[in-house]
Amino acid sequence: MVSISRVNQVDAARLDIEMSAMLKEQLVKVFSLMKPGMLFQYEPELDAFLEFLIWRFSIWVDMPTPGNALMNLRYREERAVEVRGKATVTTVFKQGAQLLRLFVDPDVVNRLLLCNDMVVRSATLVRYNNSLER
Repeated sequence: MVSISRVNQVDAARLDIEMSAMLKEQLVKVFSLMKPGMLFQYEPELDAFLEFLIWRFSIWVDMPTPGNALMNLRYREERAVEVRGKATVTTVFKQGAQLLRLFVDPDVVNRLLLCNDMVVRSATLVRYNNSLER
């Protein structure tokens, strides 16, 4: 098993947030001549769009996120690696997984689920919380 320090993971996530904030700051400067407050109205969608851009140009093309790249973190799917001396996956599951791979690429599914988690769910939660505050 590859051990990655939890502190490094948190630092990488924080770096990703900071990179997103820097991109947002630049985008706000671009739209600074527009009507004041207009961009604030669409802030959750703007954040989601920036997160999507980071996801699209890092994870989707099989590259680490900016924070992971700066912290030099690499991950692997532990289910795909067998531990010596232990049968981690049953034969039936292996056959089912091979059958599933004929129809769906698991890497693509994992990336799309991560996009849903990073972008869609976070923007929806922010928009929902904002509606509760009103």
